[in-house]
Amino acid sequence: MFGHTDIVTAAEQFRIFAATRVDDGGVRGALLAGSQDFARGLAPQIEPHQQEQDFIYAQRFAPRPPLGDLLPPGALGPELHAAARMAFLSHAYTLREIGDALGRPSSTIWSWVQRAQHELSVAEPLTADAL
Repeated sequence: MFGHTDIVTAAEQFRIFAATRVDDGGVRGALLAGSQDFARGLAPQIEPHQQEQDFIYAQRFAPRPPLGDLLPPGALGPELHAAARMAFLSHAYTLREIGDALGRPSSTIWSWVQRAQHELSVAEPLTADAL
């Protein structure tokens, strides 16, 4: 009982504990606590459930890599468009999150995602199977 045998003192200590603010802002709002290695190890177990609507969005994409790891510094043109597309479609970052990270509006990021899709389809060679 919070290190006390006296229930009144223990109750007071609990009241103080419960009223204390959390000093570590990183813990507040975090869904997954652990290293990126831990998150990468967890990802294959969560991936089959990413389309399950019964789980909340944040839980389905908890082990995703940090946005900074997905957007290469100094990337431009098709490379940046492809990175934004992957962050949006594969890792479920919002257009706003990506735009905030790059200092661009969400509408610009959306056009990059669309452009990357087009660039990807143009880059794929035609095969006999595709005809």
